[in-house]
Amino acid sequence: MVRTSNYFYRLILFCLCLSTLPVLFLGLFSAYTASGTIQDKVNEANNNVINQTRMRVEQLLKAIDNVTTQAIESPLLKNAVNQPLPEQNYKDINDLVNTLLHIQTYELRISDVELHSFKQNWMIIGGGFQRSVVSPLQPVFPAIMKTTSWVSDTRLIPRKGSYPGVSLLKSVPVNTITSDGAILVQIPYLELNHMLEGASGSGKVMILDAEYRIIGADEYNLAGQFLNEPELTDILRGTNSMQGSFHAQYRSEPVNVVYIRSTYNDWIYASIIPSGEVSKDSNAIRWATFWTCLLMIMTIIIFTLLGSKRMYLPIRKIYESVKGPLADGNSGNSADELFYIGKRIDFLINSQQQMKDLVENQVRQLQDFFVVKLFRGQLSPSEIREKIIQFDFPRWRWHAVLAIQIDTLDQTNYGERDKDLLMFAISNIAGEVIPFANRYNPILVDQFQGTLLGGNQVDAAAFREYVMSLAAQIQQASADYIKLKVSIGISQPFTDVLHTPIAFREALDALKYRMRLGEEAILDISDIKPQRDLVRYYPKHLGEELLHAVQYMDQSRAAELLSEWMRTLLLIPLGNHEYQLALTRLLVEVIALLQDEGIAFQPLQGEESSLFEQLFKLHTPEEIEAWLLKGIIIPVIEALRGQQESQLVSLSVQVIELIQEKFDTDLTLEWCAARLNYTPDYIRKVFRKETGMTFSDYLSNYRHRMARKWIAETDMKVHEVAHKLKYNNAQNFIRNFRKMEGVTPGQYRTQMNHPDEE
Repeated sequence: MVRTSNYFYRLILFCLCLSTLPVLFLGLFSAYTASGTIQDKVNEANNNVINQTRMRVEQLLKAIDNVTTQAIESPLLKNAVNQPLPEQNYKDINDLVNTLLHIQTYELRISDVELHSFKQNWMIIGGGFQRSVVSPLQPVFPAIMKTTSWVSDTRLIPRKGSYPGVSLLKSVPVNTITSDGAILVQIPYLELNHMLEGASGSGKVMILDAEYRIIGADEYNLAGQFLNEPELTDILRGTNSMQGSFHAQYRSEPVNVVYIRSTYNDWIYASIIPSGEVSKDSNAIRWATFWTCLLMIMTIIIFTLLGSKRMYLPIRKIYESVKGPLADGNSGNSADELFYIGKRIDFLINSQQQMKDLVENQVRQLQDFFVVKLFRGQLSPSEIREKIIQFDFPRWRWHAVLAIQIDTLDQTNYGERDKDLLMFAISNIAGEVIPFANRYNPILVDQFQGTLLGGNQVDAAAFREYVMSLAAQIQQASADYIKLKVSIGISQPFTDVLHTPIAFREALDALKYRMRLGEEAILDISDIKPQRDLVRYYPKHLGEELLHAVQYMDQSRAAELLSEWMRTLLLIPLGNHEYQLALTRLLVEVIALLQDEGIAFQPLQGEESSLFEQLFKLHTPEEIEAWLLKGIIIPVIEALRGQQESQLVSLSVQVIELIQEKFDTDLTLEWCAARLNYTPDYIRKVFRKETGMTFSDYLSNYRHRMARKWIAETDMKVHEVAHKLKYNNAQNFIRNFRKMEGVTPGQYRTQMNHPDEE
């Protein structure tokens, strides 16, 4: 039974996420956006409703204000408030009543108009004239601090019974600091309530005065009452905005409040809509969005299952084809086909690359082996031609061989153990510098790097110039990249590849001439090989002076003469063998100095190879001079100096033996010098150098030691000891003994024989 992998389920899950997540996000965004949009639309509609309501109410109030102002400005009313108006003047009173009735029209919804004279103390109320009464409106103006005001506070307008409405109070005349009278226009709450009918929509609309008293509402019983909703009043008091909306609690129900504050009389027009009314439309949109998204998701799931299965079948077939017998023990149970297919493809690619690398490496090794045998002359002409065709080596008109060798590892960060690795690096540098089409594979032969290169230049001179430029590039690259000085030997140009072994030997011979040309040399055998045999040359005079400096152990002079001897030798263009013969002669003559003194030179070698083998391994004049100085001349001088010092020590020992033997005689330095066949001055100098004291001091000290011994160990008299030690008299001996020991000879004998008595 074929096992369905986790990859199939991941494919389904990926397709579902890719398809359903956008739908879910779109649905949520649509529901959220629709809810916010509906809220904004509702607020906008309510704002329009209450704004229209405000405009209708303010239009009525402003019309009443204008009519009243016109009436006040009439000469009849303006003059009447300053006249006593007796009852007999009924005509003027009747004209005043008619003027007030003219203000009280049906369209303006006015219930009553009153005229009060503060100076003459009369009033017209309800069409009736009253005189000799104090107007209750007189103290109102100082309280409201306005000459025109819409008043809904009944406390400002005392009555026997409360009046359910609002009043327009204006001073007569208008806009004066001191009022002569006042006119009062009354509008009942009922009329304002009628104006709000049909304007509430889905919520409640009410009008509040500056003290948050309800002066108009769609519920008639609320008119005249203060708004008993602390949350609403606190929010309205806390904002300075002329219009806006907010959420609050009204009658323990969440509501949305939209309000407009009037700039005319500071009244507030508010629309209160229950939040549930707003959420009805939002919920309907949410449900519609939910069912639409659910239908889309179900459709997506069906198509995802069908599409994923069709996409999975080719992958399963590929998995079955690559699994087969190549699969390892655990791969057959792998739950991810793509992972396993990727592993198999990587395995095949790696295997192919490994096989390719192995073949290329084998071919490269075979090519290197062929070139090594070609350099050593171990192939027949037929084998050479066959291998050249087999390995597809290039063919040229001219050929040459480069032989590269490291000059020295001194003053570098490398040691002898790094030499093989360094030669490999030089071989790589040669392969990089010389174009592939102009060389065979660079190889290593013994301690040399060899390269067969060629070109199709017109003549041998042009080809030699080309080879010299490549050699200079290789030398510079070695100095730049691996910080090594190398020398390069170049063979003579040749046309037939069969001459390669001879050319390689020529390149090696060219390297031997570094002794004359120094380090970092490019040596073309055609330029440096002598054209004829020269007479052998040896700087004999300088060699003899050098031997004398070594004999006299003058190290600095010997170093100077060795440098001059090397320079003189290299000035003569000799062959390599002639140079080796001259160096060998100098080495033999220096070693002969040791043999003449009876000193063996074997300890000076320091290596298993002989001195001559060590000498012939050196390549440059600097190396040879340094080896001769540090390895031969300085050790020879040290050996000679050591022998001389041992002879000096032996001479001092002989003098001391004479002192110990003849101390009780009239012994002198001159007698000892004559006895040993040396001059007194030489004896004096050597003895002082070896013992650190003069001959007479050493003789006196030895005689004093003998005096102490005789006094302590024998019964000899003091004068006998003084006589035996060659003192002139006993007093001199006693004085000298006391100076040396701090006591007299007698006291010293007592101390040594009876130490407990001290």
